[in-house]
Amino acid sequence: MKPKMSRKERGKLGAKKRWAKPIELPKRFWAKVEILGPNDCWPWRGGFRGKYGQIKVNGKKVGAHRVAYALDSRLSPEGFKVCHTCDNPPCCNPKHLFRGTSKDNAQDAVKKGRWNPGHKGGSRGKGELSNRRKLTQKEVDQIRRAAARGILTQAAIGRKFGVGQDEVSRIVHHKRW
Repeated sequence: MKPKMSRKERGKLGAKKRWAKPIELPKRFWAKVEILGPNDCWPWRGGFRGKYGQIKVNGKKVGAHRVAYALDSRLSPEGFKVCHTCDNPPCCNPKHLFRGTSKDNAQDAVKKGRWNPGHKGGSRGKGELSNRRKLTQKEVDQIRRAAARGILTQAAIGRKFGVGQDEVSRIVHHKRW
């Protein structure tokens, strides 16, 4: 009769059978990328952290786009950013990736109108340059004229333009726009 194995021993045995041979990184990586046309974005279909794909390499989670760049170019991205020419974070098409510094990445964002470096908050510019704006300059002028006439309350003006009373107050007092 065989000696009885503990649950812990059975678990170890099962784990050895399940993970006997690790799959090579390139094969494991490219299996999680939807490869489309040569100039199209190739979206990552594995796990994510925020907007960026992620894969474990030697026990450490690494950006999928960084792995795509390293596998294709055979250059290590260590100490550098891997930037997207397509501005699509899940993209793993090596043709859309380039190695650069933080400065290169920032200059690329400014050139493409994705970042306003003059604003303390980074990408949030002022007025129509803001990527979070709800109003146009024309609507802001209308809000100021309506408030100056004094016929409507700030709350009523805000309802008319789809913003809150606090936003109307900041516009009227030139703290925004």
